[in-house]
Amino acid sequence: MFLEKIVNVPNKITEDVKYLKELELPLVLYGSAALADHVQKLLLKNEIKLDHVVVDKNYYIPNSFFHTSPIENEEDVLNIYPKVNVIIGFGNYQNKMAELSRNASVERCIFFEPGALQFDFGDYYSTVKKHASDFEKFYSQLADDHSRDVMVAFINAKISGNLEKLVNLNIDNDEQYFPEFIHLSNDEVFVDCGAYDGDTALIFNKMGEGKIYALECDKLNLEKLKQNTRHLKNIEIIEKGCFSRKDVLYFKDGAGEASTVSNQGNVKIEVDALDNMISERVTYLKMDIEGAELEALKGAQNIIRSYRPRLAISVYHRYDDLLAIPQFITELNKSYKFYLRHYGYFCTEVVLYAIPENI
Repeated sequence: MFLEKIVNVPNKITEDVKYLKELELPLVLYGSAALADHVQKLLLKNEIKLDHVVVDKNYYIPNSFFHTSPIENEEDVLNIYPKVNVIIGFGNYQNKMAELSRNASVERCIFFEPGALQFDFGDYYSTVKKHASDFEKFYSQLADDHSRDVMVAFINAKISGNLEKLVNLNIDNDEQYFPEFIHLSNDEVFVDCGAYDGDTALIFNKMGEGKIYALECDKLNLEKLKQNTRHLKNIEIIEKGCFSRKDVLYFKDGAGEASTVSNQGNVKIEVDALDNMISERVTYLKMDIEGAELEALKGAQNIIRSYRPRLAISVYHRYDDLLAIPQFITELNKSYKFYLRHYGYFCTEVVLYAIPENI
């Protein structure tokens, strides 16, 4: 049974937050980039005071700030306290955590997993238990054991905050969205929703032949996309977001690959349905659009019903994506078989592949 493989244990982030609130030692944030922003939001939400922001001496710039906090040299801060707690606020944390854990001044070194900070699913065990029959059905629909293992490991990682089993299933290569069961021909029409800087389009161009539609609406990403793909003759860049309808929405730009549609966005962007933007036969459709995937699929209903393209859809941004997205695809066309693959080293980059039968 699927539910027997799901373990209800205390969440690591919840436990770490509780620890920080109860133990009143000076608190140091190590790092000042994007992940550190998410850490700061978590601390503010839980009314936990941050005492210092530090970086390695090689990155220290005098008179620089992280929001309103001065950025200090690591050695200057750690040497003035007998004991401190340290939160690491950058992704490549393993070596620094090991180093700080050996420092006699560090009581405890904490790392908050980025996927849990960005995509908080709350009490996910309750969600899974409530919809157990639907999860069981999707589990049985998956086409191979690796997919089933990824599903279980991802859910358990979301519940516990422990990533070890999920990371052990990681597909560690540079060809995300093109696993071994995706076979490209010489007449593909590849639609890249959330084209970012052109990374996936360039991989497609290396592995197959055909037309590329690259959709991106973040201005900084667009500049990189155009620059990186300027030598490609087979690409059409569409400067719009993918959605269920034609509209103008608020958008949070400047966040790199994490730029997203949001009511708290700082700019307005044009969005439209893929069915309105692309009229030819589509053979492969990829979406990584920071939580707007289901809405975008609704705007591609005619394409999916008519052409049965292979699909690669991110399913880690919203707590219900793991069920809602495959359910919606099945409603459009019952011929799809499903695979799950995980990329990277955090509780992110879980991709649902939908492959129509007889391909």
